[in-house]
Amino acid sequence: MTTSIHNTPRADVQYDVRDLRDMIVGWCNEVHPNRTHEDMITKLKEEFAEFSERPLDAWEMADIFIILIDLCDDLGFDIAKIVTRKMDINKNRSWKLKDGVLSHVRTA
Repeated sequence: MTTSIHNTPRADVQYDVRDLRDMIVGWCNEVHPNRTHEDMITKLKEEFAEFSERPLDAWEMADIFIILIDLCDDLGFDIAKIVTRKMDINKNRSWKLKDGVLSHVRTA
């Protein structure tokens, strides 16, 4: 069964990605201060498997996002800058659809 996030008390609150990072990393530091990249990647795989089983479950997607943000911070990546730059790259690529999957066209 899919749980709706729209009925939660904070569903209408908007955050900047950096505010989310601070909230997520602060919580992760409290509950698992000695986590490693390997720990995070293992947990990410578990959460992705759960999401694959329930692709309409927003809570599973949130778990994936939380782990990704924590891992990016731990690796020293500024996720806002990286995503912005990657979107610039993606916008300038050619794309093709094959078997329902969108992929960029590789150039020689």
